[in-house]
Amino acid sequence: MRNDLAAAAALPQLPRWQYLVYFAGALAVQFTWGLTAVATRYVQTQAPLPVPTLQLWVVASAIAWVGLLLLYSIPSALQQQRLKQKAARQQAAAAASAAAASEEKPEQQHIRVLVSSRDDGTAAAAAEQALQPCGEQQQQQQQQQQQRQLLQRFKAAAKAAALSIMIGTLLNMSAVGSAGAAKLVNAYVVQLLLLLTPLVCALCNTLLLRQPSPPKLLLAVLLSLAGGGMVVGGYWLQEQQQQQQQTGAKAAASKQVKHLVLGVVIALLATLGQALYFVMVQLTRRCLTAQQVLWGNRNVAFVVVLPLALAAEGTSWAWVAALRPQHWAALAFIGICVQTLAAMGMQWTTRAIGAAAVSSVSSLRLVAAVVGSVVLLHETPTHPLVWSGFVVVVLTMGAYTAFQYKGQQTNQAGETAKTSQQAKPSGSSSSSNDQMPAAGDLVCHGSCSLQEEDRRSALVASVVASDALWQLFVPLVLLDRPRSASKRESGRSKSLPVFVHQQAAQRAGSGWDVDGQHSGQQQRRHVSKSEVGKVQRQGIGLNSPGSEG
Repeated sequence: MRNDLAAAAALPQLPRWQYLVYFAGALAVQFTWGLTAVATRYVQTQAPLPVPTLQLWVVASAIAWVGLLLLYSIPSALQQQRLKQKAARQQAAAAASAAAASEEKPEQQHIRVLVSSRDDGTAAAAAEQALQPCGEQQQQQQQQQQQRQLLQRFKAAAKAAALSIMIGTLLNMSAVGSAGAAKLVNAYVVQLLLLLTPLVCALCNTLLLRQPSPPKLLLAVLLSLAGGGMVVGGYWLQEQQQQQQQTGAKAAASKQVKHLVLGVVIALLATLGQALYFVMVQLTRRCLTAQQVLWGNRNVAFVVVLPLALAAEGTSWAWVAALRPQHWAALAFIGICVQTLAAMGMQWTTRAIGAAAVSSVSSLRLVAAVVGSVVLLHETPTHPLVWSGFVVVVLTMGAYTAFQYKGQQTNQAGETAKTSQQAKPSGSSSSSNDQMPAAGDLVCHGSCSLQEEDRRSALVASVVASDALWQLFVPLVLLDRPRSASKRESGRSKSLPVFVHQQAAQRAGSGWDVDGQHSGQQQRRHVSKSEVGKVQRQGIGLNSPGSEG
């Protein structure tokens, strides 16, 4: 099971520059998603009438539905149609060229007509009768094959629909859960719990998917979580100070304990849904297209969120008619920029560099929320802890991006070295097949064992059998040993067995073996080191063929 998940979640090997482009895209996507809360708060605080959260989400989903149709589905359909037309033209051109190549000459056609006119028709009738059962079998096989193809298409379509619905449910569960938890507990508590998403994704990536994590992932997640906690804590302290200034006393908790527990549980479920959304997008990169996932998100939003909005917030939609152009612009930003373009970017980056890498920069949503609040809502944080956490998150994300660049550079260098090491044996083997081994390669070093020396002797014998010119240099190769090697081997043995295997000698024919003996003498011979030195000093050569050694 884990191996199947690991195979399904395997990511493509990207060049360094392409990985960094996708990582920069992940940063932009997370920053854009962080502006969703700012745009939502702007509509809810600036609209003439109160705007319920779930109803606002339904309207934004409707805008996203139209944006997905105009910006993705229609261009994709047009591009596929152009590709089909191009393929049809190429196929027609290939068929025309094949027909032109297979045209017969007039003389061949005339001869074929004459031969066919001489037939009395009996052979053709017999051939037709013989081919009738074969034709029926082929038709049955074609029908069965068509039925199997239809069944496979139906299963694939059902699987794709189920997976897209599951992914859309996870995404909308995260969005609706965050909105619902914000009604039970303070919004900063929900944001703090949502910061656990990268940690959950990292654990799933390591334990469940068995995928390598990006460099410095855990450290970046912990530091960003600490910075996000500082931002949330600063907002909480700022809110407490404002309440104390207004009431002159400590504000009592307005929420009951059960509401607090329920809100925390819902926020944790939203965090889990968001993390599983990242993981499922990575797992389905080979069986679901981006268009199927996006339409699943939009369809589930209507099927799930609309009934919840009607049940929890009533059927009054008068606030929609009272919206002004700037409010519609904020809703269009949520529907098109966030739920369409940012969702597309989220899928592309997740399927390219992984859920762990994309979710690890989720803390940029808090940075975007702070920046958007200052620029659009003119709500500047006054507590220094907010700005301290802001700086911690920004520095952490900057250092994390630098480590991504450095890690990709190191990985690329390692892959290049590995490729060169794998290519080196193949090159050496090919060269060894074409060239004879050098004399220095056959010298027995002092540190080699007796088994290695025996193998080297057999190798020399095979070389001798293949090339007569090498027979002149075999004694010099085997007897030319370094003095240091002789000194190191003096403590091991007083005699050195030098022999040639029987098979190697038989291949050599009537040639001479390594020790200068004739092939008829196959017994082992022990030559002491003193004899070896004597032979080296005297420079004994090979005897002529046909004589005894």
